[in-house]
Amino acid sequence: MIDTQQMRDRMLALNEEGGQILAAAEAAGNSLSSQQRQRLDAIHDEFNTLEQQVAAADRSRILATPQPLPPGVRDGQVPPSRRASAGHSGSAILAGGAIGQDQRAVKALADFARRGIPFQSSMSIGSDPDGGYLVPVEIDRDMQTVAAGFSPLLPLAKNYFGVTDGFRPVVVSTLPGSTWKAEGDTRSVTASPGLTQIVPQRGGVAAVVQASQWVLQDSDPVAYDVIVRGLGMQNGAAIGAAIISGAAGQPAPKGLTAQTTAATADGSRAFGTVEHIATGGATTAPSLDNCLTALSRLHPFYQAGAAWLMSPSAWAALQGQKSSGGGDFMWQPDLNAKEPPRLFGKPVHIDPNLPAATTAGALSVWLGDWQRAYAVCHYGSPILIRDDVTVKGQVLIYSERRVGGNLVDSAACKAIKTATS
Repeated sequence: MIDTQQMRDRMLALNEEGGQILAAAEAAGNSLSSQQRQRLDAIHDEFNTLEQQVAAADRSRILATPQPLPPGVRDGQVPPSRRASAGHSGSAILAGGAIGQDQRAVKALADFARRGIPFQSSMSIGSDPDGGYLVPVEIDRDMQTVAAGFSPLLPLAKNYFGVTDGFRPVVVSTLPGSTWKAEGDTRSVTASPGLTQIVPQRGGVAAVVQASQWVLQDSDPVAYDVIVRGLGMQNGAAIGAAIISGAAGQPAPKGLTAQTTAATADGSRAFGTVEHIATGGATTAPSLDNCLTALSRLHPFYQAGAAWLMSPSAWAALQGQKSSGGGDFMWQPDLNAKEPPRLFGKPVHIDPNLPAATTAGALSVWLGDWQRAYAVCHYGSPILIRDDVTVKGQVLIYSERRVGGNLVDSAACKAIKTATS
């Protein structure tokens, strides 16, 4: 049987070693030697291999454990929580799934909150009484599920879990060269593709849930729900705001609206600059014509997985647009459908963190293949600290997680800007 605890300990050691290398490089003027760079690459490769092995073992163990089915799920169906379990170490977070389906996790967190009992070795991925207990994968998965409900972009974006500070997503910034040849022509080496490392801006997001001793005396599921939902909601709100607009003056992900944009087409912009489509007026809200232009400007390579992100006021402006003749609404989405409404065949997600549609210079509507356009990095594992001293009769559960984010492929998304040009 795979000893996942040893692999997790090794992952923590690799993470610490990578941080030491980066700290040494920063002390030397942010210059990495070739030997340091090679070592970071080796750390990254080994960490990814271990992460995949641990994730596979965790999923096998979780799925093999008999659990009660959530209400409304018939025998033979896959419960939402199990469908979402692969999201912890995969590339996406699934929003809307059930939480608290792993009974061992429910009991472990309740025991920790009530009496400070450390997570058992079968549930823990390492603990340090001085620095807090690292959150087990099952509990973190449920917190991520709740958080995803507060940020439309978070489950749409590419999510990397358990990465080190030295992790840098790599994207092809220029296409490889090619040439046509006749049968007898001489073949020569064509230009290699340009590769660019993306440096995610990052920081630690902290959240505290206060639960009374009376609440914690209730059933294990009640205590679990209060803590996981409370921390998940706080994390989701903070991360959701940061990956859209950043956090002014704070160490946080670089949001969409903080990116550089230009009204120039693909092939003529600098890599890292997003193309925007102007609404035509300094305070003119986006129109359906603007949206159609954005869709036509997005390369077909990205269109299959594309989705809209828009602010509530932009959504209202687009829905309120009427034809010049009969006065009928030009866009009539099915608001009763279970799936998100669609505009020009692409799903629409409303994000309140995006700016108002009539604010000068606002980027209130976006279209993109977000798995390719934006990356969210989750460093290590979040920690939990229990405090039953600060407020008598109350237990404070403190959580902190390191999160980074940045635009990855600037050609994979388009923005509509409230501007004349």
